Amino acid sequence: MNVASGQADKERVQKRVETVYRLILQGETIPNICQNLSKIEGVSERTVRRYVARARAIIRAEAKRVWAEAFDEHLVARRRMRKEAHDAKDGRLAFDLLRDEAKLLDLYPAQKSKQEALNIDVAKLTDEQLDRIIAGEDPLIVLATSSQGAAGKEPAASAD
Repeated sequence: MNVASGQADKERVQKRVETVYRLILQGETIPNICQNLSKIEGVSERTVRRYVARARAIIRAEAKRVWAEAFDEHLVARRRMRKEAHDAKDGRLAFDLLRDEAKLLDLYPAQKSKQEALNIDVAKLTDEQLDRIIAGEDPLIVLATSSQGAAGKEPAASAD
């Protein structure tokens, strides 16, 4: 400890951060870590919270590294299995593995929700358009297949 400033040296701080890191991984709650370590080490809970922040940054960095390794392993495994399926002339399995790999690589666009909000001024719709929408036809299709809105006006909707 730096006697003049009352601050711990880098080595002591690093040991405290490592202690907090281990406690977090063991499932200890942050409030308990702060309370107990501040008493044991004679530092403020605010200081321990800074140690917690540093320990969490280490955990996040490790999680990214583990994720990247797991991603690589899964990709390699799928490619190996796809080759084995291809060699065994199992086209269906090879295709399923190819599709699964594409999902892993996020090659398919996200599925759009059918529940998009539409801003439709129903007062501008014709009776025919209203009937088609009430019958369950997609409002965008109703508007797109009508060259103009009600009574020659502009189309009555915009997708927001």
